Amino acid sequence: MIRGTSIKLLIFSLLCFLVAPTTASDLSWNQLGAEQQKLIKVFAGQWDSLPNAKKENILKGLKQWQKLSTDDKQLAKKRFKDWKTYPETKKKDIRSGFNTFQSMPEPVRQQLRKNYKKFNKLDPKLKKQLRTKWQSMSKTQKRKLLKKRLMKKKLTLKQRRKIQKRLKRKR
Repeated sequence: MIRGTSIKLLIFSLLCFLVAPTTASDLSWNQLGAEQQKLIKVFAGQWDSLPNAKKENILKGLKQWQKLSTDDKQLAKKRFKDWKTYPETKKKDIRSGFNTFQSMPEPVRQQLRKNYKKFNKLDPKLKKQLRTKWQSMSKTQKRKLLKKRLMKKKLTLKQRRKIQKRLKRKR
């Protein structure tokens, strides 16, 4: 009985493996379309040896790139050109900020996005004043301000503790 069940399970597993759809990451370089190859030609020599997760991220980015308008593509190219000129310390700070943002609870990220959009709609002079004021503050002052604003938000206790823990780590 157990032996028969084991054999059936093995056959089922093999069939599932054989009929499982191939993902984008299973594609070899030669299986990509000509346009795809042209747009990601920098990966040509290493594509087949890249980890599947990396291939999926590249192809996901490629799809997003193809959806962009010409103006958005030009802006992205400019930003990438600027990025290449940044010193490694600035790049590290930007990555750290991005990772911190990604690890925040979704309600906090939504609020930050909302505040960012609101900030961008402000008068340029006022934006400059606010930016100067923020930059002149010490890390301690910034943390106190953020904590004060955090307590006003409608977050769960668990979300607040998680954020406070992260703020303490950054000291």
